Amino acid sequence: MRPSLIDQLRDRGRRFAQWRRGVKQRFGWLAPLHIAMYGGYGSGRDVLVRGRVLEEHPGAEPDPADPRLSNLRRSWDQFESDEVPGVQLRLDVAGTVSEAVTDEDGYFLARVRLKAPARPGWLPVKAHVIHVPYPTESLPSAESAVLIPSERARFGVISDIDDTILRTHVSNKAKMLYVTLLGNALTRRTFEGTRDLYRGLARAGNDAPFFYVSQSVWNIFPLLEQFIREQQLPRGPLLLRQVRLLRDPRAVPHKPTAIAQLLETYPRLPFLLIGDSGQRDLDIYLDAARRYPGRVRGILIRNVSRAQRAAALRQLASQAPEGCSARLFDDAPGAIAHCRELGVWPES
Repeated sequence: MRPSLIDQLRDRGRRFAQWRRGVKQRFGWLAPLHIAMYGGYGSGRDVLVRGRVLEEHPGAEPDPADPRLSNLRRSWDQFESDEVPGVQLRLDVAGTVSEAVTDEDGYFLARVRLKAPARPGWLPVKAHVIHVPYPTESLPSAESAVLIPSERARFGVISDIDDTILRTHVSNKAKMLYVTLLGNALTRRTFEGTRDLYRGLARAGNDAPFFYVSQSVWNIFPLLEQFIREQQLPRGPLLLRQVRLLRDPRAVPHKPTAIAQLLETYPRLPFLLIGDSGQRDLDIYLDAARRYPGRVRGILIRNVSRAQRAAALRQLASQAPEGCSARLFDDAPGAIAHCRELGVWPES
């Protein structure tokens, strides 16, 4: 079968990357290797670990006082990544050793079967490069952790990021580009009351596990991880998507797939899904509720839209399947009121 135009263009892109790396190697311009660890999650004895191997110089930590030019340079460095395919890594997950190899975009995904059932909490993960497809002076290491939810958890939370917890202005592309490129993790803002809402849900769910599923790309994982930490939101695995300059129409949609994997990983855990009205979150969440009857207890959609679209979404929310309650909310108190109705809010 003849390769598609997209496949041909990607193949040319890979060849160019190889040629470029050869030129940099010849003139001594190669940057050090870096393992970007993306964490993961698991249940019982099976865990999933993600990461990427890049050729890059370490960047400076963000500061609230950083000028816009510094933030722009940091944003550029995040997106202008030099991935390294064919790198072999050794992974140590709480004493269980496994291996992984990076794909053509430098990513690795390892499903590790643990020697013994894991205790709930954050399991340590150590990664070490053991082979690189070109000569290098050093083989880097990195550490991360994967989440094993508590067996006492009453429910889990799957949350979007953009315009759900992070003010992104997705519906206004110019403004979104401005705040994304010229801000950093310490200058970006969340919505008023979001911290109280999420921390209240964590308590009500007996340490409910949080999973942040977003259309954002892995390149900005450090920014989002630091943003969640700085805003004191519940810690949880981030499930982002791979950046593609050329979108393959055959590709499986990221967000519905990630949600389905979580629901299947934790078959006894009901979930609360939180998103916003700026994109297709409500459609995706309702579809998940229909495909997995009884598993989606509630859907909360932050309203960031104009009146006409908000009215249409409220009508759509009224069509939620039996056992699932879907609602738009304008602010944190409105979301908390819905959580009280669902019985997923602390009593005191």
